[in-house]
Amino acid sequence: MSRRFHLPWRVPGAPRRFHVSREARERFEVPDELVTVRGDVLVADHDAALALAQKVTAARYPSEPPLRGADLYAGAVLEEIYHLVIANYLERVDADAFESLEAVLSERLGDRFADTLTRFLARFPNPEIAQGRYGPDEYLRRAIDGMPGRHVAIEELWTCHLANANPALRGARALVDDRVLATESAYDELIEVSRSYWRERPGLPGHGGSLFDLLLEPMRAAPDDLEGQLRFAQVRWAPLLGEPFAELVRQLLGAIAVLREAKVSRAPGPPGPPPPSSFGIRARAGAGEAEVRFSPDASWMPQVVLLAKSTYVWLGQLAREYDREIERLDAIPEEALAELARRGFNALWLIGLWERSSASRTIKRLRGQADAVASAYALRDYVIADDLGGPEALDRLRERAARHGIRLASDMVPNHVGIDARWVIEHPDWFVQVDRPPYPAYTFDGPDLSEHPDVAIVLEDHYYDDSDAAVVFKRIDRHTGDTTFIYHGNDGTTMPWNDTAQLDYLRAEVREAVIGTILHVARQFPIIRFDAAMTLAKEHVRRLWYPPEGEAGGIPSRARYGAMSDDAFEAAMPHEFWREVVDRVAREVPDTLLLAEAFWMMEGYFVRTLGMHRVYNSAFMHMLKGESNGEHRALVKEVLAFDPQVLKRFVNFLNNPDEETARAQFGDGDKYFVAATLLTTMPGLPMFGHGQVEGYSEKYGMEYRRAKVDETPDANLLERHEREIFPLMHRRWQFAEVERFRLFDVIGDDGAVREDVYAYTNVVRGAVSLVLVNNRYERSSGRIHVSAPFVAVAGETPRTERLHEALDLHGGARRFLVMRALASGLTYLHASKSVADHGLPVTCEGFAARVYLDVHELVDHDGALARLAERLDGAGTLSLVDALDDDRLGDVHESFIALVDALEAGGPAAARLQADAFARFARAGPVSVAQPLRAPARGATGRIAITYGAGVMRAALAVHALTHASWPLETWRGLRLDRALRHDLARRELDLAAVAAVPAALAHLRSAGVISARRWLASLVADPDVGDGLGRHEHGGETWFRREGVGAVADVTAAALRFAAPGAGAARRITAWRNAVDEAMAASGYLVREAIAAPDEVVEPRRPRAAAAARKGTRRQRRRRAGRPPKR
Repeated sequence: MSRRFHLPWRVPGAPRRFHVSREARERFEVPDELVTVRGDVLVADHDAALALAQKVTAARYPSEPPLRGADLYAGAVLEEIYHLVIANYLERVDADAFESLEAVLSERLGDRFADTLTRFLARFPNPEIAQGRYGPDEYLRRAIDGMPGRHVAIEELWTCHLANANPALRGARALVDDRVLATESAYDELIEVSRSYWRERPGLPGHGGSLFDLLLEPMRAAPDDLEGQLRFAQVRWAPLLGEPFAELVRQLLGAIAVLREAKVSRAPGPPGPPPPSSFGIRARAGAGEAEVRFSPDASWMPQVVLLAKSTYVWLGQLAREYDREIERLDAIPEEALAELARRGFNALWLIGLWERSSASRTIKRLRGQADAVASAYALRDYVIADDLGGPEALDRLRERAARHGIRLASDMVPNHVGIDARWVIEHPDWFVQVDRPPYPAYTFDGPDLSEHPDVAIVLEDHYYDDSDAAVVFKRIDRHTGDTTFIYHGNDGTTMPWNDTAQLDYLRAEVREAVIGTILHVARQFPIIRFDAAMTLAKEHVRRLWYPPEGEAGGIPSRARYGAMSDDAFEAAMPHEFWREVVDRVAREVPDTLLLAEAFWMMEGYFVRTLGMHRVYNSAFMHMLKGESNGEHRALVKEVLAFDPQVLKRFVNFLNNPDEETARAQFGDGDKYFVAATLLTTMPGLPMFGHGQVEGYSEKYGMEYRRAKVDETPDANLLERHEREIFPLMHRRWQFAEVERFRLFDVIGDDGAVREDVYAYTNVVRGAVSLVLVNNRYERSSGRIHVSAPFVAVAGETPRTERLHEALDLHGGARRFLVMRALASGLTYLHASKSVADHGLPVTCEGFAARVYLDVHELVDHDGALARLAERLDGAGTLSLVDALDDDRLGDVHESFIALVDALEAGGPAAARLQADAFARFARAGPVSVAQPLRAPARGATGRIAITYGAGVMRAALAVHALTHASWPLETWRGLRLDRALRHDLARRELDLAAVAAVPAALAHLRSAGVISARRWLASLVADPDVGDGLGRHEHGGETWFRREGVGAVADVTAAALRFAAPGAGAARRITAWRNAVDEAMAASGYLVREAIAAPDEVVEPRRPRAAAAARKGTRRQRRRRAGRPPKR
């Protein structure tokens, strides 16, 4: 059969067409030159479709739906495919089919057939008809595109009907509306007769239906989806249509791509990660398929605890805190650095150090932010900003920070530069660009943002009123007039960053220039954070900027201007950029810690294959905030069973500069502190946000010059950090590694997993830890016994460990697990065999965390541990040694307190009671009695209690008893009598401070009776055995003592002296001595050095016996008082 219908307009590159009525052409001002001889309007490319769609949308009636250029372009390609199907049928099945159809239509419709074609041509005229050069009748008699005009008109009428019947093209109804034609002619009847005709004719080979049904199949398969219709035609019709259809595939793929671009919704705001639920460690790296190339850590890297600070804002806050001007980096106070180190931070990320784009600042101020500086991520050049002191100020800060053990970190923004950056001026070809605006609605009539005499920079006008967000800006060479439209930086998830210019990573010279800049940054900062690093992975450079033909670009318009084949892309970018960066830094600036901000399920790939030391783990923040604990624990399990080294290389955080503050997300109570406990005790670098530990609520924009809210640190929040979080930060080394990290399920009595409870162990350098965290309001309990599956080396079969193995316990009889809770200080005791056989019972209150350190195993040689464990019954004790001593020395302590009670009773009536108690105490303790106990005088205890307080009084009675028994200080310590006295005072709700004074009072009681207060003070503070009770401490290179500590010792000593030397005269001298001690302390300025150097003074008071002799006088004095002469 002849193939004379392979028509010239169907060769590759033929224009796309779409029916547009005469009324619509006039209403929307469609130029005549766009109308074809068939009466269609040329839609030569997407730009033409956009231009026409823009006119239609701007002039449409409120009741009419908007028209997207992508839909119009896709509709035109679809119509082109319809024509190809019809031509293919004529070539392969029946070249005379239209002749037969024309005869049927004439027979069935009579004169109405010609009338309908005439009216159709009048409503959808070609230029000649529209301009009156000839009428529809002449058209029907002519040959059009090599076909009889009558046949062309029938074919165009069908495709017009198909466009109107297509639900996905409802937005184009204003262009192709056939309703008037249907009311004034036999249009609908002609369609139905044609449909019946084709159903009686053979279909295309390989298709069982009629030609008319074949044309309806795409819209039936995907009624409201033009992309689905085009995909259907691509898949189902390619075998039917053969080579001619292959020539249209490129146009079809292009239409699909622009449809996909048009569907993407982009909201304003910073780049955002995907929903946490889509996070998957295997998704990009593969389960062992990708090459494993972790970068080794230097010894300091796992211990990093990073604090982020918005530099300008922080300097302003420091200036208010220290009440002085602080504007340069080298003006940061030494005290501020020391305080960061004291809290446990050893790395400081200073955001916004580099020289920023002046155009960025201008844009923000033109948009109403009068006090804004440029964005920290729109950079002019990688030079420390002059107003921060430049490179010299950074050098001085780096040296000072290093003295406190703090390393500095900086951003590096590889994806883009500022809109007026040095590279935009000097190397405009280094950027992704086009030679015309990618969208016809763009206008560039705004102010010139460039300060450079050779180049003008113009932002698209609609940015200023927020009515559009253009993907390009305009760059003009003032000398040559050359104009290019450079794309803004963009990650495809939000609006373009309108103060930035997108670098073109297909250019080798760009990649090399960026690597050189990274090395420049690395020579100044040992820690570098790469902003939006995932955008430069090969697959995302491809997806965003250079998509395959038929794929939507991640950036609007790139499907049209950036589409390229796989081979071409691979030739331009043969290697992963980040792998080149990591290898170059390792060779040229080793000992640099590289952090990647990377999302999009690439986290594992970035550390495991590309070699970054650390990668952002946004799932940590999102899942903890949403209390998606089971989901988060499942993620950790997945990593442990895949490759635990990935877990170590996460950067975990509770907020970052792009997110709301930690206070806004987690509050300032228990929920925050359980999340902070996980942050500081799980593997993965912990990063704290600006103002997080202070409880600040303001989120600082990248353009902030200063904080807009004057906030002061939350004292309660800081105090809880001091107790619960900072100690963990100082022990970061104990939690950072993964070789012995084990995660456990908490199993309830019902056999169900308590998903809200995190339970994990770790062993690092022999130090064993156990952490329990309940990230839910409800209380939870159960047992931990068997770990989640893990691998030691990626690729091996996962295995599990029981808890006693994870804790390095032998698990046999007569062995006990000992562990200390960090926050409470309580020590817990559990039988190792029970832990091995049944696991450890745990109970967690709502939003509670417990960190157990000093986990070890003890052998119970004499059954003491078993007896203590039975007595504690799962409860904790402040000191295991004390608790064992309580058991061992119970009788001694009881008799000692009974003795103190007997002494307090006083008087002759109590003499027998005192003697019995003293004898019982002597029998209970391994001591000997040197002399009988002297009982206090009647009423002495009451007077001393009034003078010094009941707590001091009972402490002095203890001193009195031990002194008269001539028992040394070691007896007090060895028998743990301080424990007995402390419990006694606590039971009586008396001041416990007096207990700490007893050892010093015992050691220096006798000297108090024979030397001056100053000498006594010097002897006391110089005594290394009693210094702790004095509050002795170092500060400013000097050793100090606390007035309260020495005062308590002096009180107990004075009270004990009064027990030993009753009487009014002795009381006055002892009181004078006590006052002299206060004066001596004040004179020394509480410096140990000054107290020891004090001169001798008159002795005060005297020994008790000497005092009694003085009261009696000499024999001569006594005889004179009696009236007798003295003996000679």
